[in-house]
Amino acid sequence: MKSGPADFKRNDEKELAKAQERIEELENEIRKLDIVLAASQSDHEELYEVYRRKLELGDERDSVMEEWLKLAD
Repeated sequence: MKSGPADFKRNDEKELAKAQERIEELENEIRKLDIVLAASQSDHEELYEVYRRKLELGDERDSVMEEWLKLAD
């Protein structure tokens, strides 16, 4: 069985939906970390770890968004 343009489009749509879902998950995690950062003003070690994790999530979100934009074209 050969795959045609419709199969590629369906796969792209699935990948687009997965990317969108992951972006939303990452943005929710980042918002939660913002709350933790606001509440942890005196614990410098926790602040550092939470901020580092927030940066990692932001980088991953940016990467997924780039992929999402490529799929959306």
